[in-house]
Amino acid sequence: MPGAQELLARALADPTLLDDAAANPEEYADRYGLTPAEVRRFCGSGRPGVSLSADKTRAMKFLLADGAAPGTLALCRAVADEDEIFTRCLLPAKMSSPAGLISAITRLGELASRSAAAGDVPVIRDIVRYEVLPQEVRGNSVRPTTAPAVGPSLGADVRMAEFGCAVGQIRRRLIEKAAYEDLRERPTYYVVAHASVAPARVLVHRVSRDLYRLLSLCDGSLPVHALAERLGAHTESVERALARVRATGVDVAVARRA
Repeated sequence: MPGAQELLARALADPTLLDDAAANPEEYADRYGLTPAEVRRFCGSGRPGVSLSADKTRAMKFLLADGAAPGTLALCRAVADEDEIFTRCLLPAKMSSPAGLISAITRLGELASRSAAAGDVPVIRDIVRYEVLPQEVRGNSVRPTTAPAVGPSLGADVRMAEFGCAVGQIRRRLIEKAAYEDLRERPTYYVVAHASVAPARVLVHRVSRDLYRLLSLCDGSLPVHALAERLGAHTESVERALARVRATGVDVAVARRA
């Protein structure tokens, strides 16, 4: 029965709703398309189970949020209480999947941004994107990369990201409830990818600006010597850099030999 299911979902989010429904069965019957008798029966029989389920659901969702997005959750906790965070951000998301976690993280970021100073919004956006990227990679099927005909190419699941602040360090400071003003305006660069030797594992590597530029050019269209020329580097240096990246588990395909 859709009305009863909706009432159950609301009660899982807020078990105190059962007291209100028990005191006003006619009003809740009207609202959810039930009879007053059905509302009374629901409130009487469902109370212990609903309260226990609500507590478990709430605890589990906060645990998942803290595991996937501790930085965004910390930003949110600075401007909103736990009830608002749960009801507005965590409850609507099916957090057992990467897509559900992305939805929850995005909602948390929106809630944090709502009360943030204008200067904090770019940092919040960077933290959200930093914590969403691994979920995007995790949610993608790992596809084997065909060796390019011309030059090095990143795997289909590899994501490159540039941030306007020292996002990884700021995230750690947020978790520790420490100030991070000194870490603003410090661009950082990351590679996020499935580990080529263990696809279930997602790698998050901070890289230098120069390596970020090199990897951004690795779309298979340029041979190594042309990449080196474009970057003003030696061919051997480019080959060593790509070998180091492959050694970390990031999928970088090399050109087929004629």
